[in-house]
Amino acid sequence: MSPQPPMTAWSRREVRALLARAAEVQADAEAIVDTVGAARAEVVEAYEIAREPQVWTALEQMSVETVKDTVDGRARLDELPAHGIRSVADVLRAGPARLIGVPGIGEGTARKTIHAAEQLKRAAQDSLQFRIEFDPKNPEMTRLVRALARFGMVWHAAGAHEADAGRLAEELAALRPVAAPAGVGPLRRLFMRAADRAVAEDAARRIGALLDTAVPQAARDLRALRTPTDRQAWRDFEQRSADYYGLLSQVVGLGGDVAASEGSCPRTSSSGSAPSSWTRPGSATTCDCAVTSPSVLVSRWYSGASSSATRWGSARRSRPSPRWRTWPRGAPPTFSSCARPVS
Repeated sequence: MSPQPPMTAWSRREVRALLARAAEVQADAEAIVDTVGAARAEVVEAYEIAREPQVWTALEQMSVETVKDTVDGRARLDELPAHGIRSVADVLRAGPARLIGVPGIGEGTARKTIHAAEQLKRAAQDSLQFRIEFDPKNPEMTRLVRALARFGMVWHAAGAHEADAGRLAEELAALRPVAAPAGVGPLRRLFMRAADRAVAEDAARRIGALLDTAVPQAARDLRALRTPTDRQAWRDFEQRSADYYGLLSQVVGLGGDVAASEGSCPRTSSSGSAPSSWTRPGSATTCDCAVTSPSVLVSRWYSGASSSATRWGSARRSRPSPRWRTWPRGAPPTFSSCARPVS
């Protein structure tokens, strides 16, 4: 983009054109921040919903003895199993009203017991090795996979510009009103103080420098995206499941605490074996989703994002994929290899 001419050479029309373009760039920058933020928020919400059944499964496996160890040792909880409350999940479902009905448990003990069970639930949420189960008929998992597919496309198109777009929108919002007097007519300029004119012209110069940015192109790329259908998202997950785990870790901070970190293939079904659709010629005995770091995941995601965007109807069909070499948010966690024999 060619540099803007000096402020002294600009006419009133040129200043007004500059301010109009600044308004458009500000709108593009705000759209990037809003779109990337909304895609990220959808992943977080979908993840929390999809995670809940797995958390409750873990709570079902925690004996009520775990609650007894957490509550004051003087609390009398020995009668809970006899009343059908055998796990931490049972305690949470029972609630204080049912607990009070157990002999030896008063309101204070019931309140402490529920509080202890809630603490155990939060601990289970933090320590859960979350697995995206391949089940297109599961609406919660489908929503998560679709949200991750959408976020991957959005991040590929504009994620690298998100922080810059936020700062750019704030600066333009502050400078445009200050620079507006530089575009007034000669009669109004005649009654302006020299100091006010200098401030307005300086603000216009700063706006001109800010407009040399890739934000408008990124906003156009975002507008060209089309959200994949459920079937398309599941097909892409089937082909690149490790990439989806990398994106999920980027958003919700899974770190290395995913199923793959224990040598468990994220593509396996709940029975522990991989679906036959993932068995390919030449790789019938091992999973192919071994990954060493999220930077590899991001590189793999972006290298395939252009073809995915083409399949999903992006209007820009020939834009080359950028080669990202750094993890977008902080120090990259490490993922262990999940290659394992497939029974």
